[in-house]
Amino acid sequence: MAAVPLQFLIDEGMRLLAHCLKCGRCVPVDVAPIAAKFGADFPIPHVGKRMRCTRCGSRLVDTMPYWNDKSIRGAPTTFAYPTQLTGEHRSDPLVLRC
Repeated sequence: MAAVPLQFLIDEGMRLLAHCLKCGRCVPVDVAPIAAKFGADFPIPHVGKRMRCTRCGSRLVDTMPYWNDKSIRGAPTTFAYPTQLTGEHRSDPLVLRC
């Protein structure tokens, strides 16, 4: 099975969830700048290999669709991940490392 490309997130109006495997931080990330840099056909799981955590500096970052994004069509309204898990209360996101 092939990895899902960034185009899926663009089509669905979703963000990417970046999770640092070292410190546990999770941050929703906008897809547009990533797709502009690597292309809309770039696989979602491979994005994490190009990122680093701004909290701990680790390059061990996992990426996945942010399924609990409130901005998407048909998003659940009665279920939410704890903010400790999603990192939504944080203002400094994971950043792309060139």
